[in-house]
Amino acid sequence: MLGLFNALYYRYPRSVSAVLLAWLGFALATWITWPLLPQFERALPAGDSPWGTVPMLNSWILWWNAAQLRHGFEQYWHAPIFAPEYGTLAFSEPQPATMIAAPVVWLISIPAGYNAYVFFSITMNLAVGYWFLRSCRCSLFPSIAGGIAIALHPLAIENIEAIQLLPMWGILIFLRGFIGLWQSPSLHNCLVLSLGFIGTTLCCIHHAFFLVILVPVLILGCILNDRGAIRREQASNKRYRKSLVWGSLSLILISLAIGPMLYKMHQIHQQYDFERDIERVQVLSASLSSWTTSQALGISLSDSSSFHLLPGWVRTCLGGLGIFICFRRSRRLVVLLAALVMSSFLLSFGANIGWSNSAQNSVWNFACEWFSPLSRVRSPYRFAYFTQLGVILLAAIAINQILRTARLSWLEMRRRGEQVLQIRYLGLQALGLFLAIIVAVEILPPQCYLTQPPLAEFTPDWAYFLRTQSTPEDRVLCLPVAKDAAEISHEISTKWMLYGAQHSCVLLNGYSGFIPKPWIDLRKQLHQKEWPQATFDRLRAIETKFVVVRRDLSDVDLSQYVEQVEQIFQDERYEVWRFITRDE
Repeated sequence: MLGLFNALYYRYPRSVSAVLLAWLGFALATWITWPLLPQFERALPAGDSPWGTVPMLNSWILWWNAAQLRHGFEQYWHAPIFAPEYGTLAFSEPQPATMIAAPVVWLISIPAGYNAYVFFSITMNLAVGYWFLRSCRCSLFPSIAGGIAIALHPLAIENIEAIQLLPMWGILIFLRGFIGLWQSPSLHNCLVLSLGFIGTTLCCIHHAFFLVILVPVLILGCILNDRGAIRREQASNKRYRKSLVWGSLSLILISLAIGPMLYKMHQIHQQYDFERDIERVQVLSASLSSWTTSQALGISLSDSSSFHLLPGWVRTCLGGLGIFICFRRSRRLVVLLAALVMSSFLLSFGANIGWSNSAQNSVWNFACEWFSPLSRVRSPYRFAYFTQLGVILLAAIAINQILRTARLSWLEMRRRGEQVLQIRYLGLQALGLFLAIIVAVEILPPQCYLTQPPLAEFTPDWAYFLRTQSTPEDRVLCLPVAKDAAEISHEISTKWMLYGAQHSCVLLNGYSGFIPKPWIDLRKQLHQKEWPQATFDRLRAIETKFVVVRRDLSDVDLSQYVEQVEQIFQDERYEVWRFITRDE
């Protein structure tokens, strides 16, 4: 059997590697999300949070993308939430990349499509991480260890419910193209860089925006690294000019591919004047204590203002070592990754860097005034995604250098015939392999909670009834509404959104990254146990036709407003009411 494997590997190395990486990625995804696999068609992974708000929001976005793919993107930005607001998909991450899971959604279920996308993202992180390191001349074991470590990326796995932040493969492809474009400018590297950035944007605009902020630092690092050669050598000068040409072409390709989507989102955000509260941004910024704690120490997140961002003590030490021992051999690569790590590390502090403790006096607040898109960022600590990625790559490169040193020692031993070097060779090999294992699994994934979305098994009677009595343009209010802005309070909102996929009406309810002010004001009125006439007038003004009430959760009794609404459906839990028209 081993002989057959060796024969296949040497004859078809790429095919065998692809199959093995796919199986390893599937195994890792199963381990990370366990006990999801037995409930693949019904449940969603919620990470280390018992709340289902974020995974249900993302599964609703995946459903909307799949539905619009089938209908030709007629109303892509105008998703059926927050009626009568427009452009509501732009309030959150649109995640067009989730369309690859559309066939699974159509053939099986929304949860199955969502989970297939999660498994795909983890496998791609592993495979592209392996490819990145192999393309940087790393040997087999450090490349596998680095790929596994990227698949187990601490922040990505800890927040696995935020599937838009899970894919790291686009960033890796971009970095590979960036390095290639700097070392040997060509059309191939231009396309790799463009593909990487486009893939990153389609998966997560948040990551792409952070990458845009980091790119000038990466370019500056490369220029400073090559300044002597550019000044002295004609060949370096020519390469520098070619890099500018191919880099400009990459910018054009990226702009053509994703420019219209980003421009549309920017327009919608400007019209709603979306901005983040700087005090909230400060809470979601990293601190020094965030970078001295790690999940490897057995510490788990306790609240939203506490972050454990250290990617592991061994990885961090090896990453620092890698900068020194690999600088001569892989200078451009090391400079690029060191610039990525240091710049993202500093930016993760966000509104916590300033000339006083006040967020208003922070460098971040000043930068938001100068660069307005930055004011829409809520969580600067997420720059740590790039820091952790860079540290993992540097650690894998350091291990590769240790193993390379061991091999050179072995070759030197054979050349000289000195048996004493055998101990050094075996020792360095054992150390390298041991460190590779530690780097791969230093931080294990936390326990994964599961959440059961409404669409997991069947369509309830009230949703089926509402679908038969309505048109897709009809607007419906679902009670209860979220009590406040907390994530746990909005779990009911995301459930109503998923029910909307069944009855096909337009919801007044909704949850997203940005909540429009008109809905916040209306939500306050709906919290009252008894509604004044002004509440009904406002609901009529926005053309609300139906009201769905879950009696065991809502305090509102609509039976006392028979002159305003009439009951058209009732079962053990739900009631459906229809607004009485003025003519009636």
